[in-house]
Amino acid sequence: MRRRLAAILTAATIGMSGPVFALEEPGSAASVAEPLAEANPATDSVEDPRVGYFVSETEKYGFVLDRTGEKGLLRFDQSVEILVLDMVPGPQGVTYLKDRLGTTILRLMPWGGATVYDADGTEGGAFGFKTLVKPLALQPRDDVYVRGRAAEISRALAAEPGFDVTFHFEPALVQQEARVVNTENKMAARALAPGKGVSLVSSRAVQDRPPSAGTLNDTLEVAGLALTRLVSDELALEVMSEKIASVIIRAGAKSGISLENQDLVVTYVPERGLLGRPSSAEIERFLLDNL
Repeated sequence: MRRRLAAILTAATIGMSGPVFALEEPGSAASVAEPLAEANPATDSVEDPRVGYFVSETEKYGFVLDRTGEKGLLRFDQSVEILVLDMVPGPQGVTYLKDRLGTTILRLMPWGGATVYDADGTEGGAFGFKTLVKPLALQPRDDVYVRGRAAEISRALAAEPGFDVTFHFEPALVQQEARVVNTENKMAARALAPGKGVSLVSSRAVQDRPPSAGTLNDTLEVAGLALTRLVSDELALEVMSEKIASVIIRAGAKSGISLENQDLVVTYVPERGLLGRPSSAEIERFLLDNL
């Protein structure tokens, strides 16, 4: 199951390969998912010099870089994932942006240019600042939307190359009686994904905390991206099909990834938003190292 990390398409290549980070089956994430965050030129909003849209020399590829918070946020065109990066000062005013695996994703020059690194650590391409844009932020979601996305991801994974997995959701501090999925949720899950098990544990709890549904859906998306990339590898697909039967997206006090019997558990912190969930690269690395 272990293979060279550079052989996996990591965040460093999102800007070059866009759709590889989407589920490409018709009706899946690539065709129906709404953007997770605003990333359009801020023509009608207050412009912040720390948020910019950068484009390649040919202007064929681009990304939004948001440096308004404690972490740098980066989103490439055609990608549903917002990368959360450490901003590390370098010599002569250069800033390096690295993910939590220590991979350098981008080098930002003091005059506004940027270099995106390929997965093997080499310089992948030069980008220049084009315009100011709105800060990146998760869109609010409700349990109906999340349930629908889970069904779409399940169907896409099951179609080709054939990884049959179910998604389940566990909000924090759930009352004992809320652990049983009600009949309405079961019927909705069957209608959205015939033959697939998709459930929400206590949809009421999700509705009572609107902000958490955005982080919940984002965690689902990055888990789906990691699985989608891995199942493109024949060996990884074979191993995961034998050892993973379901994915549990669980709210908790600390984000993380674990295996519990045949469950892949991805834990997120609702209040932390983008900073409260693992990235798709972290989920991918965990599975490569532990299966």
